[in-house]
Amino acid sequence: MASSDQLESIDIPGRPTLRKTFGIPPRNIHFPLVAFARFGWRGIAMLVGIFVLIGITFEVFEWALSDRSGLWILKLAAALLISLVASYGVGLAVTRILDSARSGAVLIIDGEGVMDTRQLRTILRWADVKAISFWGGGRGDLMVVFKLRAPILIKYNPFRMGHGFRRAPIDELYVLVSGLDKDEDVIVGVIETMVVRNDGSVVPNVGAPWEPPQKIVS
Repeated sequence: MASSDQLESIDIPGRPTLRKTFGIPPRNIHFPLVAFARFGWRGIAMLVGIFVLIGITFEVFEWALSDRSGLWILKLAAALLISLVASYGVGLAVTRILDSARSGAVLIIDGEGVMDTRQLRTILRWADVKAISFWGGGRGDLMVVFKLRAPILIKYNPFRMGHGFRRAPIDELYVLVSGLDKDEDVIVGVIETMVVRNDGSVVPNVGAPWEPPQKIVS
């Protein structure tokens, strides 16, 4: 059997349909699996959100500064707090829009590991992944949370979801798999299969339409 880094393709669990819910043949996915960002409705929603947050910030300050009572200091403090929260929301939205506008591949997966060009400096090898779990999903964004065997450094961005303002090496990596030109279930299926193949563990994605590979931990 070929080693993981020499794999040209891999089988992942088949996706159930309304007509067939069991005995579904696996899907064969060729390596490398390369995913590009799509602007789509999420990008439009982020743009709208930016303008809404900016508008709310101006309205709050106008409300605070127009007060002539003795409570104007408290209102101004509240306005500053709300503006900070709104500014962070704008930062998250701008980061997401810039990610969506990237011309190159944002996610590359092969037999050696996974490369998220949005935040990783070098490829994350499957052997360095202890376990994976999931954050979000449903109608919202889905992120795969990689629990690492040893901390790594990533590209610093305080507005990237999952990392905040930490500059130190991290031992959990949040990888957004929504908003790409490849189906989420294909990306997740490949990641799950490769993690298990390399002695890692998978915490199941509740509500996923497929069964993850065996070797599960809770």
